[in-house]
Amino acid sequence: MEFYELLLKGGPVMLPIAIASIMALTVFLERMYSVREAKLIPETFLLEFYELLQQNRYLDAIARGKSSQCSIGNILVVAVENRSLTREQLKSRIEEVGKQEIASLDKYIIVLGVIASVAPLMGLLGTVWGMIDAFRAIEALGEPNVSHLAEGIYKALVTTLAGLAVGIPALVAHRWVLRKIDVIATRFERESLQVLNLLHNESE
Repeated sequence: MEFYELLLKGGPVMLPIAIASIMALTVFLERMYSVREAKLIPETFLLEFYELLQQNRYLDAIARGKSSQCSIGNILVVAVENRSLTREQLKSRIEEVGKQEIASLDKYIIVLGVIASVAPLMGLLGTVWGMIDAFRAIEALGEPNVSHLAEGIYKALVTTLAGLAVGIPALVAHRWVLRKIDVIATRFERESLQVLNLLHNESE
């Protein structure tokens, strides 16, 4: 059976499920591109930034960080700009900026989570709806007809299949993106600590 015919057999509930699938795919692809470690924490930038700090070229380091247009650059620039603070004060400031950067990575993630939860329920709704229609058709005929019942159940189960086919990948995508953000957050913390130690002339 062709995909289009399958959509038609599922009934009206297939439309929101199809829309949800498009939304989930769009969000996943956008987040997969946005949370790339190479984009957020470019190695070349870090090497240049650390070299400038070791040479005590703080203004050049700040300028390099601002021109990097990456999340780690935003965090490290704040660290250098506030280097006159005590270690604890500076650490607190870095953590504050780091949380803001991580929060920006969480954008749209809730959409994946909602779709992962709602898509199977929409499929179940379509199944119940289809079963009601099937039994109503049999009642209208006045006598049980196995073929009509089987066809009705078949159509009803299509929505369950569609809901699960959307919900399961959305759940996997949601977990994958969250895990990726956790890894990046850990890297933010590690690089921030290294800069903090450089600014205060302490070993890690």
